[in-house]
Amino acid sequence: LPQRIMIGGGVPNGQPQMLAMVRDHLANSLADYGNRGPVNHLVVPPALGARAGWLGPLALAATIIDEPGQRRSLQK
Repeated sequence: LPQRIMIGGGVPNGQPQMLAMVRDHLANSLADYGNRGPVNHLVVPPALGARAGWLGPLALAATIIDEPGQRRSLQK
């Protein structure tokens, strides 16, 4: 299982009950697979809230630009 599943964007922000519905569905579909216990800590909103949409690409850009004029490929 992943360590976290972040669900953000306009739909969950406008429908606060959505995260609870996703958590319930995930718990039912896992059916105690791997004895993980409650999934409340797995399905979370982004910690950056509404800023995640524009800060994420900036963080990615910062990791691929070493110095001005020097770029790395995103492909490995």
